[in-house]
Amino acid sequence: LLLDHAASEPSIKSGDREVNISRRNAILLKKLLLKSAKDEALSWVEITGYQEESISDSHEDISWDNYRQRVRRINQKLEEIDLPKLIKNVPTKSYKIENINYTIVQYDAQ
Repeated sequence: LLLDHAASEPSIKSGDREVNISRRNAILLKKLLLKSAKDEALSWVEITGYQEESISDSHEDISWDNYRQRVRRINQKLEEIDLPKLIKNVPTKSYKIENINYTIVQYDAQ
């Protein structure tokens, strides 16, 4: 899985299949990948505390329903590039990505 976060419109790619993804969902997917790499889940409580990169459409905290909707949309995008639903719900209002090799391409201008 390649998450290209450097382009003006983020995308995810697997093999020769590629699909665009919203910036906010790319941020959420990145957070999920990084947490899952440590064999940890990303809880709803944790994402309400992220301020440096907002996954919400406003400056308000994201609701549990919005988190679930975003994960569902990301899973749909993953299916479009022939990856099964990798993001799984775990207890305590959290999600985790199954083991997968991934790369994140991101441009950080300072």
